[in-house]
Amino acid sequence: MSPAPWQYDINKDRSRALIVDAEGFTVAYVTRTGPTDITIDLELMTAAPDMLDALQRAREVLLWSLGDDTRIDAAFDAVTAAINKATYTKEQTA
Repeated sequence: MSPAPWQYDINKDRSRALIVDAEGFTVAYVTRTGPTDITIDLELMTAAPDMLDALQRAREVLLWSLGDDTRIDAAFDAVTAAINKATYTKEQTA
């Protein structure tokens, strides 16, 4: 994953933006195709590295309680699935 934090640079009419990583490399180019401002979407996208870190920490805590409660087991499975989706590698499809 590109190094955090991620930031965005949006144009004046709020229709296009670049998301860049901590080293200044482009992570994504975002274009608005509808009538809405893309700022909320950009905030969500730039939060991705922080959300992944939080999920990884939560997974470690949930790991200690597996088997104690089906809600914890379900939360652990959901967190693990989200982490796997966010950390996609070619090996996962093999």
